Amino acid sequence: MKPVNSRNCKVITTYFGRRFSYPENVYDTIEMLKDNIQNEINLNPGVDNLDVIIVNHNCGVKIGNDYINSINGLKTYCGVVKVIHRPWEEGRGISLESMNYAFKILHNVYDYWFFQEDDYKVCEENYYSQGISMLKDNIAFIGYDTDTWKDLKHTGDETKRKLNLIKYGSLLPKLLIYGLSHTKRFLKIINSTIDILNQEKIPFCPNMLGLTHRRYLQEVINLRGELPYPNIKHNREKGLQLKNPFKIIKWSVDYVMWYVSAFVFGEIEFTRIYYDLGYRLENYTHKNKVIHKYIKRI
Repeated sequence: MKPVNSRNCKVITTYFGRRFSYPENVYDTIEMLKDNIQNEINLNPGVDNLDVIIVNHNCGVKIGNDYINSINGLKTYCGVVKVIHRPWEEGRGISLESMNYAFKILHNVYDYWFFQEDDYKVCEENYYSQGISMLKDNIAFIGYDTDTWKDLKHTGDETKRKLNLIKYGSLLPKLLIYGLSHTKRFLKIINSTIDILNQEKIPFCPNMLGLTHRRYLQEVINLRGELPYPNIKHNREKGLQLKNPFKIIKWSVDYVMWYVSAFVFGEIEFTRIYYDLGYRLENYTHKNKVIHKYIKRI
């Protein structure tokens, strides 16, 4: 697939509620997004067009909604900002459902799709065109947050240990909280991921951060009906408001189970699923640090 007359986009997902670390609140998130958007204005992605689609998982924070509405239509390096608000729906799906939501609305508009959560930004010029050139043969997704898999043998063994710990440590709580069907799917994904690691292949692209083509995304839709996301309630905001120690303990167990579900059904499955379709994943090749992670105030 060559990027001749292609239409390109980048989906940036955001949320203006409270978080456990930076960005902790709406003001931090706005600060971070301002820097991220300025980067989209300044950085040459190496293609002649690239629209930035901001998808807000709308939890009703007016000051945040007002900010992104104010930048709707803003010109970037070679495109414009487009803003989408998706329903809160009890926090279901987190950023991954926002990615799915954007694709279902705009699947006929864009050919190449780059996915990025709001607390990351790309720092290397020509990253988009270089990624497109890597989407060939049976490679369906290029992951840009590549530090995890630089030494695949070492990190693969470590990841397998963590996955087995998650699998056996959460089996009973998951059955009690989410039931048998959810738990079976959870175990199936973990076992498949371990099998891929045993073949010394990249099992998933961390943080869903990367590039693919509409063709591959549509194949996932045809297979599953949607791009993978954790279709469970998001209870982080509730936990931040609790005072009773017994309720905090119960919430903590629920939250850990939600977190591992979000990791498995979300971060892993979003790209692991391409192996089910006969494709594989690849790391973005670069010499310098291509990704910046926002971890403190700018």
